[in-house]
Amino acid sequence: MLVLHEAGFDQEEAAVVQALRIYTADLAGRVVTGGHAPATLEPAALRSIAGEARQKHAAFVAWVARRDGRLVLYLLHETTLDLRETDVEASGLQSAAEALALKVRALLTGSGDAGPTTRSGTAPPAAPLPSGAPVIAAVAASQSAVTVQREPRTGQWLALGASYGFWLPSQTEWLRHGLRLVAEVRAGGPLSFYADGAITTHPTRTVNGSDVTFADVPFGLGAAMRRQWDRLGVAGGPRASLHIMDVNANPPVGPSGDVRRFSAGLGALFAVDLRLSGRLRASLGLSLEALLPAQQFTARQQTVLRTGAALFGASAGVALLLP
Repeated sequence: MLVLHEAGFDQEEAAVVQALRIYTADLAGRVVTGGHAPATLEPAALRSIAGEARQKHAAFVAWVARRDGRLVLYLLHETTLDLRETDVEASGLQSAAEALALKVRALLTGSGDAGPTTRSGTAPPAAPLPSGAPVIAAVAASQSAVTVQREPRTGQWLALGASYGFWLPSQTEWLRHGLRLVAEVRAGGPLSFYADGAITTHPTRTVNGSDVTFADVPFGLGAAMRRQWDRLGVAGGPRASLHIMDVNANPPVGPSGDVRRFSAGLGALFAVDLRLSGRLRASLGLSLEALLPAQQFTARQQTVLRTGAALFGASAGVALLLP
């Protein structure tokens, strides 16, 4: 097995080498590194690295590259020039490296565990791949261009999260904290969409002799661009929200009053997550939004509460990724 070098991907290449050595250790093979990853997927470039693999007595060649902004692991069969790709950002570096190593093991052992095969062009009859191998781009030596067929992604597409956080308005005396719930849908690649909501405390203050209680129930929708490095991931993007605000003013004399108002929120959210296990993530989120409009509540013709024009939030919790 030959792993080619590409500048700037030392960490990714190390993960591929380690996974290959672990999953093929009992097959009497060896994993070597060297050479350089091809700049294109043209047949001439693939034939060139296949020739390099033959010189090193390697049946497969792997390398890391970026294509269309995505980080991809490539696997080339030295004899048939069948090319496969594994999307790193869909499942994380470690999972992608392990998936590539398992494909190699399946092909070497003829177990057929690597999935369905599709061919474009005619591959040489020598050393055919098992019928269960997933071919992403099958390239015959006589072809003039590469035909690419995307492998269905097997990463997690839905994330359900729960976290505890606080929300600090520009009028800081109305700080509140509580439970934030979020559901995130990953559209493929780095883009994801999410919806969230929070159940927060109801701070009470005495203002102008009245006991004033403030309740804010926020619901949000947002989009995020996500980047993943092995166990660590970051995401950020715009977020819009609706705040349902209820204020109760209870004066020492006379009836109490209740008012409900609505404000929109426009801002952004930034998140960091750390993989704890296969599907469990620890997460940290930071948000900043402007309230449109900023609300002002009065009782007996006196101002008892101002929401302020800005709202800062922070939360920490866990998220479960589902297939």
